[in-house]
Amino acid sequence: LNFFFRNFFFVFLFLGLVGNNTYLIGLIKNDTKWFWIDNYTKLNYTNWRISEPNSCCGMNVKCVTVNWNGIMDDQWSDIDCDNMSSINFICKKKV
Repeated sequence: LNFFFRNFFFVFLFLGLVGNNTYLIGLIKNDTKWFWIDNYTKLNYTNWRISEPNSCCGMNVKCVTVNWNGIMDDQWSDIDCDNMSSINFICKKKV
């Protein structure tokens, strides 16, 4: 399944059921390359917020989040991986 459709499915089904929050999506950076943490595959789809990724505000800006505030906001932002105490995460599970 193409990641675009997985992202679309995720936004409408999952985020519509939860409260307002920020979620890690399992995308991380190794030096200059972004990849999925579950199987280290390279990106074939991106959905960065305007001016992202910007490596702003930390020494370890290598993690990616998506925000949900009650409206469709599925764009990605990079964040400092060392500053995630109040951030939720999303897991993938085979069924």
